[in-house]
Order: sequence, then structure tokens, then C-alpha cells
Amino acid sequence: MKANQVRDMSAEDLKISLKDNFESLENLRFRHAIGQLENYKSLSNTKKDIARINTIIREKELKINENIKKVVKKSVKSPEKKVTKRKTKKAEVTEEAGTAGE
Repeated sequence: MKANQVRDMSAEDLKISLKDNFESLENLRFRHAIGQLENYKSLSNTKKDIARINTIIREKELKINENIKKVVKKSVKSPEKKVTKRKTKKAEVTEEAGTAGE
């Protein structure tokens, strides 16, 4: 689960998701203990999801990053700069040699 997806969730949905992830983690630990777990990466992914959800719940409690999308949109503007190609010394020498022969 991505952080942006979690930030869009409501507080109730976050608590439900957190509860589901804890249950999933308990199930994965049990399956790991009896040797039936095939994908060991799912343990660490579930732990990371739990940490991510807890972090965002805390951010919402402290009202941090409330308007982060507005700030990011204002600060990131697409500058329209003209890109000019610089001539290298080698290109200048070949151009001069080409014009000198004519």
C-alpha cells in the first residue's frame, strides 16, 4: 500500500486497515512458525504497512501534512526554459574549415 493511498483514507478506515494488518501479521507469523509460509517477504511488507498506517494516523492527529498537496503544487512549477545547444570547440573548428574551403 502506498503512502498516498493511505493518506486519502479516513481515520476510521485507517483503524480498520490497521486491525486487518495486525491479524494478517499474526497469521503470517503462525504460518512461518509451522513452516507453511511460502513468501517470507510478506512478513516485512505487512510490518511496513503497519508502520506506514501508524505514521499517517499520528500525522492526522497532529495535523501535519494537512495541505501538503497544495504546497507541493505551488512549489513545483514547470519552467519553460529555452534549451540552446552549445557549440563545442571541435564543431567550431570543423565549421570554420568547411567555410574556409569554399
